[in-house]
Amino acid sequence: MGKAHQCPIECMPDVPSGTYIAAFSIWVLEHVGNLSGAAREIARVLQPGGLFVATIPSPAAPEFVIARHTSTRFHTWFRRALTKVKQAWETSYACQSIAHLTAVFGHSGFEVVDVVCMSCIGRYPRRFRLLRLLAKCFDSVIDALKIRRLRRHVCLVLRKTH
Repeated sequence: MGKAHQCPIECMPDVPSGTYIAAFSIWVLEHVGNLSGAAREIARVLQPGGLFVATIPSPAAPEFVIARHTSTRFHTWFRRALTKVKQAWETSYACQSIAHLTAVFGHSGFEVVDVVCMSCIGRYPRRFRLLRLLAKCFDSVIDALKIRRLRRHVCLVLRKTH
C-alpha cells in the first residue's frame, strides 16, 4: 500500500521525486497562493507520463464570481443568518480561469488530456428551496445552450510530458 503525505501542495520536501504515476487534488487548487510552485512540485513528484487529476469549482460559475467579489463580513452574515455554520473565513480564489490554470501547468511540463465541466447544484442552493429551484433552472439553461464555462464544477486531467 502507498504512503500518504500531509504537506502544502507548493512545497512537498518529504515526497520523493519521480515516484508517482498519478496525483489527485479535490477542491484545493482554487485556494493555493502559489499555483506555479504547486505545478512544479506536482510535476517533480510524478513520473514522466504521470497523470494529475484535479477538481475545482469553475471560476466562471456565478456563485464563485459573487464569492470573489464579496467581503468576509458578508460571508459571516450569510452563514449566521441562513446556515448552521457560524464561522466564515477569508476566501481566495487563485484560478482566474481554466485557461489560466492549464497555462500555469503547461509551463511546468503538463499537457491537457481532458477538461470536463459539469453542472451541479452547490452546497448553499441545496439547503434552500428557492435557491435550489433557481440553480436547477440555471443548470438546465446552461446545458441547453451548451455554455460549458458556466458549469459549476471542472475536472482537469493533465499529463506530465517529460
